[in-house]
Formats: sequence, C-alpha cells, structure tokens
Amino acid sequence: MSRRLLESMAIPAELQVSPVMLAESVSEAFPVMSIVGGRGEQELRFVSPATLVVVISATAVECYEEPLPPPEEDAEGYEEEDEDFVEDEDEEDDDPLSTAQDILGHVSGLLGLDEEEEAPDEPTPDDAADRRAAAIVAALLQEGLLELVTPRSRPQVEGRLAHLLAHGMHDAGALAESIADLSGVAEFYADDAQMAAVLAKARRG
Repeated sequence: MSRRLLESMAIPAELQVSPVMLAESVSEAFPVMSIVGGRGEQELRFVSPATLVVVISATAVECYEEPLPPPEEDAEGYEEEDEDFVEDEDEEDDDPLSTAQDILGHVSGLLGLDEEEEAPDEPTPDDAADRRAAAIVAALLQEGLLELVTPRSRPQVEGRLAHLLAHGMHDAGALAESIADLSGVAEFYADDAQMAAVLAKARRG
C-alpha cells in the first residue's frame, strides 16, 4: 500500500533522543495498536485513525496516511459483515491529519522544543530556589531515581522544581508528583521517603 506524507518534524541532532522512548510516550497518549522496529526507528500504527502510520527516528517524526487493505474473504457471508464493520469504524475514525498534528505537538512538548514560547508564563524563581532545584535534580539523577527523556529536559525539570520551591512547596510527596508529571521525565522512581532524603541532603548542601 502506498503511503502519503501528512506531516513531519525534524528533531535537532544535539538532543540525542531515543526513538523507543518517544514511541512509548506516544503510545501512552494515543490509541496505538502496534509498534514495530528497533532502536534506530519505530513504526506506530493506531487503533484510530487506522490509516495513520507514524515513523519515529532519532532525527525526525514522520506521519503518513496509508489506505487499509481490503477485507479478506474467509467464508461465505463474512466479507459483507467485514465491510459493514469497516464502514462503521471509518465513520468513527479520527481525522489522520488532525491526529498527526496532535502527535507532533505532543513530541514537541516532550522534547522541550516549545519551551521558549511557554517560558514567559512562568514566574522567575529566586537564585536560592534555582540552586536548590539544581542540586535536587543532580542528586536524583546521580542516585538513579530520575530518568529524563533527553538531556535537554533537565532545565525543564529544574525550572519547575525551582518554581515550586520559590512558592513555598516543600512537601516531598507533592514535589515528587509534580516532577513525575512533567513531559520531559521518562521515569521517576523515588518514593516519598527517598524524595524526602534527597530534599534533606540538598538542604544541608
């Protein structure tokens, strides 16, 4: 089946992204039916829209529209039932172009490519909060309690944490939850006790 390119987005080489990690993030946000490929490239197919195919590599995200194959004739009468099913499914299908744009927006936010536009909305924390946030993130990374999507995600995490600290949030559980919810965070392993220990260590430092 021939594919038609709908949308594409280049990924800056300096980000050194993992196609596997990006594919997993997309699958958590959109109804993905299958993911195939290796470390160098991941190909995603969707439950809806079924005609959408997304190919993720370390340098680009490409969204294609690929026509569905005709239904198979397994037995007498089955083809007609399959056609009815496909027709009903198509009526409920999301628009491939719209979904492709949403996926590119998701990946762009995940990689921090749109952070510069969002930055003015965030109040600037004080220097002490900046330093403490940087120390906390460094400790989390050093102890293997935090995994980032890309190295470029680190300023996003530090900035969010500094903002919370500057506004008086010091509860370990609340801070941990806020960090874990960030788009630039791939995995966050610290429980409340571990987070409290990291906060105490950063405070002493």
